[in-house]
Amino acid sequence: TDNFLVVDTNHILNVSEGYGDLEKTRWAFDVTSTDVAKDFEDEHTQLFGGVSATTLSYFDNMLKSNMNNRVYYPMADSSWEFYFGPQERLIKRVIDEVYAARASVQIVSSKFTNTFLVDALRYKARVGVIVDMMVDEAHVAEQGSRFDELARVIDQDGTTADLRLGQNLGVTVVVIDAETARDGRRYQTRVMVLSHELAESIPFDQNDVSRASDFFMDGNMWVLSRPSADDNPTLESALRS
Repeated sequence: TDNFLVVDTNHILNVSEGYGDLEKTRWAFDVTSTDVAKDFEDEHTQLFGGVSATTLSYFDNMLKSNMNNRVYYPMADSSWEFYFGPQERLIKRVIDEVYAARASVQIVSSKFTNTFLVDALRYKARVGVIVDMMVDEAHVAEQGSRFDELARVIDQDGTTADLRLGQNLGVTVVVIDAETARDGRRYQTRVMVLSHELAESIPFDQNDVSRASDFFMDGNMWVLSRPSADDNPTLESALRS
C-alpha cells in the first residue's frame, strides 16, 4: 500500500493513495531531504526485490524489515516522523495515540475494519473526549466494516460521537487533540496520515477466515506534531483541511 516516488536520491513524493481514480481526495507531501529519500529508497529496494510483508520465514515470521533507525526528521518549519509497516506496526501506533488523547480524536478513512480501534473510540467517547469519524460510504456495507458497530456501541453507551459518511475518500488521517480540552487547555496536536485504511491488526478472525490485516500490509505513516503553544502554519493548514 505504499505510493511514492523517489527522484535523484533526495526528492520524495509520497501520496496517501495510489494514482488511479482522479476524483478521490488525497493528501501528499513533496519534500527534498536526503534522509527521508534514503529511508523510502530502502523501502522500495525491498519491495522491488520481492520481500514484502507477506514474505514469511520458515517459522512464519515476516522477513521484511527496512532496518530504519530514524523516526524524527527535522524540517525547516517543523519536525516530522515517518514509520514503515509492517515492522513498525502502524495501526497499533494509531490505537495507542487514540487512547492517549485528552481532548479530541478526528478520523477520515476510506475503510474502517479495526475491532481494537472500535474499543478505543468507544472508551474515549465514554470519558468525554470528542470523537468524530468520516468513512467512505462505498465501503460501509462491505464485509468486515466496523462503522455500524461503532455507531451501535456509542448508542448503547448513551454517549455521543459525530459519525458521518463521505465519498471518494483516498486518504486516512487521524488527528489527535486538535480541539480544546474540557479543562480549557490545548494539548499537543498530532496529525497521522497513513498510506492504507484502518485495517484489522490480526490476520484471522475467530472462524479463521482470511481478511485484510495491517500485519501483512506494506505501508507508511507520516506524522506532524504541534506543541500546545505553537501556531505552526503548516500544521494549521493541515488541521483546517
